[in-house]
Amino acid sequence: METAGKNDWLASQSLERSLDIISAINRISIHSKLQLAGMKDPATSEELTSARNVLTNFLGVLSALIDKAEGTEDKIAFGADPRLSNLARKFLAHPAQNAGSILYRAGDLKELKALLQEGDSVEHEALIKGLAYFRSVLEQHAQADAAIVFNEV
Repeated sequence: METAGKNDWLASQSLERSLDIISAINRISIHSKLQLAGMKDPATSEELTSARNVLTNFLGVLSALIDKAEGTEDKIAFGADPRLSNLARKFLAHPAQNAGSILYRAGDLKELKALLQEGDSVEHEALIKGLAYFRSVLEQHAQADAAIVFNEV
């Protein structure tokens, strides 16, 4: 029973983290779409900077975890949050193992992070595409967490 409670808590924490990251993705994506349309973004520069920092930091943590897991035989990064490790493994899975899931390469994370670091001089269409794709992976992960939290498994 204690393990189930701990798993619920980890899934709950993971879900909250995923929703925060998805919110940052949405903030940045909206900004880029407004930039492409030549419209002013009502968000402050602080809000945008905060969203970029949240996402850039998360991409750094996830990339480091993926790099660490790549060096192990079973593709597990020991000592890491199990739910975050589960997300990292999605980037290490062979396409045949990822049936029904969105395929995302670990290199895509580094490319997205580099785009984010370009600020407003970024190629907005490439950033929007990268953000949408990463959001899809994160939404799948959040959906699995939500199922655990709300006992739908």
